[in-house]
Amino acid sequence: MVAPQGNDYGLKLKDTAARQRAYDAYCAWLAKGKAKKSFHFKEQQEDGSYLMCVWATVESYMKTYPQEFDPLKMESAYAEGYARWEQVVDDTSDGTNKQSSVPCLNMLMRNKYKWDTTEQINDPAEKQADLNRFVASQEKARGEYNPSKYTSRSSSPENASPPREDAQTSQ
Repeated sequence: MVAPQGNDYGLKLKDTAARQRAYDAYCAWLAKGKAKKSFHFKEQQEDGSYLMCVWATVESYMKTYPQEFDPLKMESAYAEGYARWEQVVDDTSDGTNKQSSVPCLNMLMRNKYKWDTTEQINDPAEKQADLNRFVASQEKARGEYNPSKYTSRSSSPENASPPREDAQTSQ
């Protein structure tokens, strides 16, 4: 038997309030700096059953019912999550968090924020400058910073670019 067109049989969260609770939980998850793909919503009902969904469901509802969701709330949550990880990097670079593993943190940030993917790079020079600042801050925290290692465009290390390892020497 074919389901009638326009049915809501597959709709996990059938009312606006339930969708809003899932959206609020999703935004709170992102604000903690967690990955969207690890989000899951599970809410026990009075009858003992559960309302459950994952990130893709919430994002699908955002497209289907845009009037129910404040997009600024999600953007703010992403910003809070990003700021949380920036604080972790800052705490690592200034020595506040001495237990942090710089290589692990570097890998996490590169993967989490897709620093190495071309679709995320708007201005390659800006991305390189950000990476240089990050590397310089990590080296400073470890006491390994050597300004001569960088080709400086100005006197500040924030604008320095490391030499390209694949560059050929001129003859």
